[in-house]
Amino acid sequence: MSIMIDNLRSAAKISDSDLQYVDNKEFVKLGKLMLVAIRCRKGFDILKYECVIDNLLFTIRNDQLIISNSLHKFALGNNYSDFTLSDLVIAIQEIEELTGIQASLFDIKKLEFGLNILAKRPGTHYLSSFADFKTKEYDKMKFLAFWYGIKYRLSEYNLKIYDKTEHQKLAERIKIKPNILRFELQFNKPRAMPETLTLEDLKKEQKLERLFEHFIKQIKLVNCRGDEDFSETKSKERALYFAGMNNEFWKYEKSLNINTAKSKRKKYKTIQFKVSPRNIMTDFTELLTNKFNFLVNN
Repeated sequence: MSIMIDNLRSAAKISDSDLQYVDNKEFVKLGKLMLVAIRCRKGFDILKYECVIDNLLFTIRNDQLIISNSLHKFALGNNYSDFTLSDLVIAIQEIEELTGIQASLFDIKKLEFGLNILAKRPGTHYLSSFADFKTKEYDKMKFLAFWYGIKYRLSEYNLKIYDKTEHQKLAERIKIKPNILRFELQFNKPRAMPETLTLEDLKKEQKLERLFEHFIKQIKLVNCRGDEDFSETKSKERALYFAGMNNEFWKYEKSLNINTAKSKRKKYKTIQFKVSPRNIMTDFTELLTNKFNFLVNN
């Protein structure tokens, strides 16, 4: 079960003096890296230089070296096994050795913070229990016709919850432990992160704790269905509760009057809290916290 950092995009400034061109600029050497020229389809202009090492993509474009893809796969060859803080530190140190550039000079532009937990049941069992997140309805994550997860899309970040066991079996035909449920927060822009980060920061437990605190705060905002207790509700409240489960209901209400729709949405959220004495997400956040503490201390 994995820790934290995936789908990274990080960039450091470089100068021409850092580069050694080879074979009429068909290749360029930077540190221990040898990157190949990528030309535009029409013409001979070089757009960028690239190379891939153990899933990690290194790109030179203009005056930047850009690193992208999964640090987890770079370090361990997969993104489902345990990926501890020690593993993360070693991976970043290897990047420094390959590039000859200090980790503190790589600004993080995009990253995915995620954790796997061992649930009591298969991950797909819980999917229908999740409702909205910050009033956003989820998109279904599917592989062909199989529904294995949910994804909330916001302007600067995405939140995903999915059955990691099924995803590995479907997408890569790899069998891993049963009942693995994955939670991911994808930061698509630096300003969406709780603070500005560099690769060096990812070595530090305190910085990872800040990321985790932000991560868990967002997870707690996911509304859930199930185990409802309607004994203290009125008939109108129950009617709104069940109507609110249908996204088409909210679309129609907004088309009639957007302010009235907002007011009803607030009432709906109040009813959700009222009928759910224990949100299933409470159990998940406890498991996520335990998992994070284990991985940062190993």
